[in-house]
Amino acid sequence: MFTVLFLTAWFVLATMTAAQADPVSTVIATGLLGAAAQGTFVFSATVSVLNFAIGVGISYASQALLGKKQDSAVGGMSGTLQLGGIVPRSFIVGRSATAGSLSYAGTWGKSGKTPNAYLTEVIPVSDIRVKGLVGLYVDDAKVEIDYSNTSYGDQGFPVPAYADGSDNRMWVKFYDGTQTVADPFLIEKFGSDPNYPYTADMVGFGVAYAVVTTQYNTELFSGYPVFKFEIEGGLWYDPRLDTTNGGSGPQRWNDPSTWTYTDNPAVILYNILRGLYFGGKWFYGLQALVASRLPNGSWFAAMNECDLQVPKAGGGTETQYRCGGEISVNTKVYDAVQALLTACNGRLAEIGGVYKLSVGAANAAVVAFDDEMLESTDPQLLDPFPSIEATINGIAATYPEPEEGYAPKDAPARYDADLEAADGDRRLAADVSYDLVPYKEQVQRLMLSALHEARRFRKHTVVAGPWAWILEPNDIVAWTSERNGYISKLFRVDAVTDQADLNIGLVLVEVDPADYDWNPDTDYIPVPVNPVVVGYPTPQPMYGWQAFPAQYLDANGNTRRPSIGIAYAGGMTNVRAIRVQVREAWGVKKIAFDGELPYVAPLNQSYSVTLNALLLPDSNYEASGQYIMRGGGPSTPSAWLPVKTDNILFGPLDIYPINIGQLNGDVTKVTEWLGNSLRYVQEELDRIGKLATEQDASKTLDKRQLRTEVSATAAGLRADYTLQILAAVGPGSAIVSRIEQLEVQVNNDIAQAVDLLSTEISTVNGKVTANAQAITALSATVGEVSASVNIRGQAEASPGGGWARWGVQVKTGSDNTWSSGVFFIDVNGGTSRAVFNVDQFIVTNGSDSQAPLTFINGELALQVARIRTAIVEKLSTFSGKTNFGILAPGVEGLEVIY
Repeated sequence: MFTVLFLTAWFVLATMTAAQADPVSTVIATGLLGAAAQGTFVFSATVSVLNFAIGVGISYASQALLGKKQDSAVGGMSGTLQLGGIVPRSFIVGRSATAGSLSYAGTWGKSGKTPNAYLTEVIPVSDIRVKGLVGLYVDDAKVEIDYSNTSYGDQGFPVPAYADGSDNRMWVKFYDGTQTVADPFLIEKFGSDPNYPYTADMVGFGVAYAVVTTQYNTELFSGYPVFKFEIEGGLWYDPRLDTTNGGSGPQRWNDPSTWTYTDNPAVILYNILRGLYFGGKWFYGLQALVASRLPNGSWFAAMNECDLQVPKAGGGTETQYRCGGEISVNTKVYDAVQALLTACNGRLAEIGGVYKLSVGAANAAVVAFDDEMLESTDPQLLDPFPSIEATINGIAATYPEPEEGYAPKDAPARYDADLEAADGDRRLAADVSYDLVPYKEQVQRLMLSALHEARRFRKHTVVAGPWAWILEPNDIVAWTSERNGYISKLFRVDAVTDQADLNIGLVLVEVDPADYDWNPDTDYIPVPVNPVVVGYPTPQPMYGWQAFPAQYLDANGNTRRPSIGIAYAGGMTNVRAIRVQVREAWGVKKIAFDGELPYVAPLNQSYSVTLNALLLPDSNYEASGQYIMRGGGPSTPSAWLPVKTDNILFGPLDIYPINIGQLNGDVTKVTEWLGNSLRYVQEELDRIGKLATEQDASKTLDKRQLRTEVSATAAGLRADYTLQILAAVGPGSAIVSRIEQLEVQVNNDIAQAVDLLSTEISTVNGKVTANAQAITALSATVGEVSASVNIRGQAEASPGGGWARWGVQVKTGSDNTWSSGVFFIDVNGGTSRAVFNVDQFIVTNGSDSQAPLTFINGELALQVARIRTAIVEKLSTFSGKTNFGILAPGVEGLEVIY
């Protein structure tokens, strides 16, 4: 039999079966970081073959030192979301993080006036079932998922770190691969999508995936967030827990439902060698490898060695060897095996089609011998020193760091000045990637033991008698040699070959269990970590904010109303507008003005503007400003600055005798007042919403709300009815509001009726102000043609006086062609008036419409008038030939023209 240390190409392992194997036993892979020497002398055929094996069988660290690369990498973690239909399948071993791959995405919903405000993504993270989701990273920052908040139902659980006040903006739900039905939320939102419907057969059984929903918010997300999911990965078969396979427990190879989660690299390696199957079909690893080719004695010992508890820095213990990472199925099995072996300093040997694993430090010797037990007639080869290019005196490594979002991180390098001096003042460092070891202390244990073992240079090629038939690769032997000065010195068997004369050729490499000694108090080097935290863009503060009394002038420059002027700093190139708020400085500090002004400030100069606000004279207000950023970035409002308006009261232009300009202005304002009826209703709805959701809880002592909704939809038809009633009392105030809405729609044609009744009373500084209002708004739209009727009444009283107004606006038209009519009657102080603003004013008794009173094109016409007294400047007949009144300056009389 010929046994040899040989890093063979994986196709040998992948294609060889027990029936095909020739009498060859091979160490096919190693995770140890030792340097294998090349032989320099050949004494016999046996020694020549064994020495050749040593020459090509360099270890993983030596490959790194010599610059050799793996043919395909074993990714420790996929950090980028993968797209497309040819993304290879992958699975998670142990605990690791992955960005996953995008399999479905869709937008839905509305936030305020923003359509498609929500994006939902379906992101598979493992193509085998997993234990579960244990962590979430957003833009590399770890965030918590509030699993206690079930209020969102099938939408998922909120992520509080990305909440905007009390409103959540991100939700997550997770399926571990055991699901049997499609996600109901995805079916609800996208089941009727005309292009890419999400159907009930999209179950994804056997695939672990996350569903992430985010709501667009530029103040929370500077760009679209990138997710990584921390997973406790696949469930694996552990033969130690199978009573029918030499172990003790309920697990069974043919029943994956009995398997459990583990991060033991030896257990996971066992599963890969036996082959990974789904639904009875192979998809990764070897194929049809029976359990007898993985003998329990070797594998149980290796698995137990991985589970061994070792001392940990800072006290306590941790598992000696664990693993965690993502393996793509397009990764060569050889590379996956190599990465798992590197995670546990393991060595895998193939012996006549049987695979045995050795992990960690050397075990006790299986046999002891001395020089007399070796064949003196066969030459012996001692290679005490490898070539300089195969020598290692230092090691540097990278590993995925969980506290930094599983990003690759440099472990503290291990260098030794004494070893460098012994190697001719050269630093000969191996650079190793521990892709499947996301545990910084384990990485340092692996590095230190590997470096120590790499300095075990002594390698012997010897020939022993038939007694050595019991030896296999990775066995430990004790050699007492007077010739070499050994007393029970331990060696590892790296190669065995049988000869025709029944003697056995051996390759022996010195080992020392002390290489794996670990003292965390002295050997561990603390690793600084820099966890990424959730960070929002820095809000823009308000600069140069001022508020002062100002006067609002009419078109003729007359001071008509009290106002407030504001000023702010210029030079803000990223500012789009200014939001200005003015509130009363008394009572509940009701907002009196809330508007957005264009930002037109010159560079390096301040800018001021007078607000077009309806404010009381000689009254105290407070004003605050806030920049509105280009692109929707965050900003912070200024402080509330106090300002008192000037004592500008109503003057002669505000009461009779009327001013035509003032009248026209009043007609315009009342028209706007009537036209804004629906907007006012919407503002009332918003206020009810805030009170109902307790956003304005500080303004109420008690509130009651009644809401009734009826809706019917079918085939492009919709009919909705809503009734909302709110009664609330606050400090010195009370309000009752009732809003009733009716709407029908056929495709884009809509008819709507809205009715509002509201009453409000408040006490400020001992003065009571009462207000009552009624609005009825009717609208109909068919195609480009619209028609509306707005009826609005309002009454207000306070110790200083009262005012009341009732008006009607009718309007119809399309595009820019409109026809409207307005009538209103109001009283302010001691004066009342009724105003019609129409194209034609007509009065008729209904029974004799042949003699109406009309006012058309500026002329009043009537057929019969009975007047007792008439005061006129001039009275003319229809023909214009007879005039009465003032005929000329200073001349009154009768003029007849013939």
